[in-house]
Amino acid sequence: MSFEPEYIENDRLFKLAASTARLYKQSGTVSGKQPASVINAAVKLINRSYASAEAQFGSSAKVPGEYEWLLDNRYLAIREARIASNAFLREKSLRSSDDGVIILKAAEALVNAGLGEIDSERTKLFLEGFQSVSALPRAELYLFPAALRAALVIRLSKCSDAGGFAAIFSSLRFLASENMQKLLESVDLTERLLMADPAGVYPNMSEKTRAYYREALSNDAKKRGTDEHRYAAQMLENAKKNKRHIGFEFFPEKQKSGALYIASNLLATLFLTVLCGFLSKSVAAAALLLLPISELTKSLIDYIVLMVAKPKFLPRMDYPDGIPDEGKTICVISSLLSDKGSGRKLSERLERFYLSNRNCGENLLFGI
Repeated sequence: MSFEPEYIENDRLFKLAASTARLYKQSGTVSGKQPASVINAAVKLINRSYASAEAQFGSSAKVPGEYEWLLDNRYLAIREARIASNAFLREKSLRSSDDGVIILKAAEALVNAGLGEIDSERTKLFLEGFQSVSALPRAELYLFPAALRAALVIRLSKCSDAGGFAAIFSSLRFLASENMQKLLESVDLTERLLMADPAGVYPNMSEKTRAYYREALSNDAKKRGTDEHRYAAQMLENAKKNKRHIGFEFFPEKQKSGALYIASNLLATLFLTVLCGFLSKSVAAAALLLLPISELTKSLIDYIVLMVAKPKFLPRMDYPDGIPDEGKTICVISSLLSDKGSGRKLSERLERFYLSNRNCGENLLFGI
């Protein structure tokens, strides 16, 4: 007896996803080459079907519906398959069950539940349901759009009815045009924990900075041999106890390096100032030389640091309405007035800085 597969409505999708998570238990790991080979095999089947349809119908006006979809849209499937394959090939270690790569099996479950149809709402419901049982590692979660592309291509290679072709190609177009970043962040369990930052800083950071934080936390958790979600929960608990920004919990080296930089500047400046005072036997001369020595010392240390250390990512805030009152900042240009024209040049430079940062609002001030 044969029967048509059942379309799983949205109100049952969460439960299906939870069951899928229970079904596929990790038994090991594989590289991204394994799912990439599955995708390539599916592409070969699609190309054979395309070649067969083209040979049989060519430019005939009477082309069956399923073959018409394939003849007109094969390029889309090949393009999205290539994107998916390249994404998987970048992964060195993916969780695998006895039936295959877990993230790909999850994507196939979602695609099959909609008979090839996917959208933002169904994707979010499925990921929430899946993670109610098993939290996805960050790398797998952000690989899910690629896994969906792969699952659609695999389904297409096995498809024969016109309705199935229509749903699959519509879903591939959806993935090609939709920005999935916000959706993935909304179901990222680690992101939710970071958003609870007791200092309230993390939610106001730029998207690139938040991604940098998640990457750093993921790498740190991997080094410690612990789960990302549990590690993030631990860091949040520590931040609450210490009543400070959560970033301080997994970026301690930045605090140390910053303190070392400041200490080096201060000690070198004081040493050279005292030395000059001793050589000139004048306290007044030492006091007058403090500022220029400080500038020269800072420039020298900056040069040395840039020579021996690689530049690191600078976390940034995202204030679409300008810097708030609590973040009021003054940017000061320190310089020596060496001639009569120095003041005019510095004021022009100050004006350029001000005009190029007008979107920061009235709480960003500039001075000389």
